[in-house]
Amino acid sequence: LTIDNANHDVTMNIRIKKDECIWVSVTAFVGLEVARAFITPDSVKILNRLENTYTAKPFSFIQQYTNKQITFRALQAMLTGNAISSLISDTSQFTIDSDTVTLRSRVGTLQYSLRLNEYNKPIETHLTDESNSQDLHINYSNFASLLNYKVPQEVAMQSNVADKLMKINLTYTRINMNEALDFPFVVPKRFSIKN
Repeated sequence: LTIDNANHDVTMNIRIKKDECIWVSVTAFVGLEVARAFITPDSVKILNRLENTYTAKPFSFIQQYTNKQITFRALQAMLTGNAISSLISDTSQFTIDSDTVTLRSRVGTLQYSLRLNEYNKPIETHLTDESNSQDLHINYSNFASLLNYKVPQEVAMQSNVADKLMKINLTYTRINMNEALDFPFVVPKRFSIKN
């Protein structure tokens, strides 16, 4: 994880309840949890255990690092290696090259490019909004079969928004589907609120 040129080697446990919530636990320093996030379609809540702070923001907080077109469902799709369906329209253009298909579309000032592999799974997603100095590039690789689905085990994201830079290189070591999950998120009394 790289945020504004500060590199962090961390482990993230990501749990997703489709279309409802994304829960992330970030550990570092020999398994010590340093942060926890709970993201819903309308909010982002973050516990920073290093600073003993709690932050609650609207979902638009994430859009500072992406684009206003990136919704909760779009973020969910990016993390799971799926196409962002809201950016595909009747005016999208398709190009077929041997074993890949490239789709290009435009929504407002946002340009969307999606390259699919032979399984029709994204291998590259690129979102650009030059008018707002926003660029998001995602690469998916090392696909594995899970419950008759092809899922990427490696996801590399890079977001450039004006003067903000964020890189996330994910290597999924374990992927499970259709399991009952819990999403623990309790703000300890000692934590201060940070806005």
